[in-house]
Amino acid sequence: MKVVTPFHVMSEIMDELEAAEQKHPGWPDDLIHATAIVAEESGEAIQAAIDFMYSDLPEGCVLNTWTDVVRSWLRPQQWQSGR
Repeated sequence: MKVVTPFHVMSEIMDELEAAEQKHPGWPDDLIHATAIVAEESGEAIQAAIDFMYSDLPEGCVLNTWTDVVRSWLRPQQWQSGR
């Protein structure tokens, strides 16, 4: 498993933010839709962790979990800043 440094984490978060802003410019102005996006990403992180723990997936599949964790961390930041 790879070693994750704070620089690595921030780099992935910034890459994800850039990709999210290109794919979906703007952030919902209303609280319900913004919160739904945050909840969706959190649910995907939980599902990826469950898949990793209880499936016969190769160890490299933990990256799916990591990607979803990065996204679930990023969405509240977008929610707060309205991005």
